[in-house]
Amino acid sequence: MRFTENRPLQDDEVDFDPTDPVLKKLGVSALAATAFEAQTPDDIGFVFGGIARPNSSHQYGNNRLEGTPHGPIHVYVGGESVSGQGGDMSDFQTAGRDPIFFAHHGNLDRLWEIWRQDPARKNTEPKTAAFLNHKFVFPWLDGAPMQVSVSDTLDTKKLGYVYDTLEVFRPNAPLVVASQSAEAHLPPIATEKLQIPLSPQAAGDQGRKILQIT
Repeated sequence: MRFTENRPLQDDEVDFDPTDPVLKKLGVSALAATAFEAQTPDDIGFVFGGIARPNSSHQYGNNRLEGTPHGPIHVYVGGESVSGQGGDMSDFQTAGRDPIFFAHHGNLDRLWEIWRQDPARKNTEPKTAAFLNHKFVFPWLDGAPMQVSVSDTLDTKKLGYVYDTLEVFRPNAPLVVASQSAEAHLPPIATEKLQIPLSPQAAGDQGRKILQIT
């Protein structure tokens, strides 16, 4: 569900500063951060990766990349309805339901890889066990939980992929000469009446029931 405003993205929402020649060349101003980790809470908004957790001040906040362009894109895509209801991308609990979530976060990961091209900046990433060995739990395709440590994500080749380009602006991007908003309700490609509830096939009472519409 989306309630995207009928307007183009603004420069500040994608962290683009055309008024500064250095930042303009970078494309995304967050790439100007020279350090990954903040040493004090006051520095959190100026570093690429944030501050160690926990810290004695109990302060975290948004690091440079998390604040912008990460947050504004979520809000722009999800938007808010006239009744005040936010779209999927506007809500932390539902953002992953929007297909654009994968593209957005994939590009944020790519920006991290672009930032790491400078060895001096890459060298500022934490090397402590608390950082490298910290594990996150994700559900696998069959629903079983799997643990992934930070150290397992620092080399994309180990994850089975590399980026086709590490340029902020994609080379030879197509030129948009005109754009038009889509109709509010597009005509369906095909229709089919379904009986509700559907009868699951090859699934026990406790099994996962999946409806696939092609």
